Amino acid sequence: MSEYLQVLLAFPTVVFTVLLGIALCYWLMVILGAMDIDSFDPFHHLDGAVDGALNAADGAAEAAGKAAGEVVGHAVEGAAEAAGKAAGEAAGEAAGKAAGEASSGGALGLMTTLGLKGIPCSVTGTVVVMLAWAACAMAMQALTGRLPGGWVFTALATAISLAALMLGVLGAAVLLQPLRPVFQTKGARSVSAFVGKTCTVTTGEVTETFGQAELFDDEEALLVQVRSDPSNELKKGSTALIYDHDPKREVFLVVPHEED
Repeated sequence: MSEYLQVLLAFPTVVFTVLLGIALCYWLMVILGAMDIDSFDPFHHLDGAVDGALNAADGAAEAAGKAAGEVVGHAVEGAAEAAGKAAGEAAGEAAGKAAGEASSGGALGLMTTLGLKGIPCSVTGTVVVMLAWAACAMAMQALTGRLPGGWVFTALATAISLAALMLGVLGAAVLLQPLRPVFQTKGARSVSAFVGKTCTVTTGEVTETFGQAELFDDEEALLVQVRSDPSNELKKGSTALIYDHDPKREVFLVVPHEED
């Protein structure tokens, strides 16, 4: 046990050991509610960073154009400012686009190729670190006492860690691809989207204070609370038309509907 512990705390396995400890602390914070699962997702915050860079470039270009206009003179101030602003906007947009592509293109392309797009980076990173840590630890354990010392050991250990990292990435792709649907979210529809739909009454009657009905949304059956005027002919199995929603009571208002 002590020999295996030495392997875990020695180079290169110690690198993955530290990363694994950080991952465990991160997930502990997620469980306690102190952090979100997407807190360190770079692609989640990329758009905001690019927009911020473009706005900063726009402001700098405008200031440069104004300064140039003052130097040249009031007669050409407007032209200089416009030219400076236009040039700055073009340069800022190109720089922002290039930065966005450089920061996300390679990693995002790799994740897409491996089928990991849509899975939170925190989940992917944790699985990669776990698999790389296990592979590196087993390799170093098997090679204990067989590797030469000095720079040769450092070179071989580095190669082993890189190979373990590659195995971790490939292993994560194999393990996480079937779990992609778990992380896909479907936006909730507004209650107003149900107004104008028909539903089928499931209770014996529908009154001002009582009633339920079933409606279908994207082939999914939903049971909703419905209300209607006392003088109606709605009963179990009747078709009703939803014409409004009462947010105070959180119910749908319906009227009898005759199908053509």
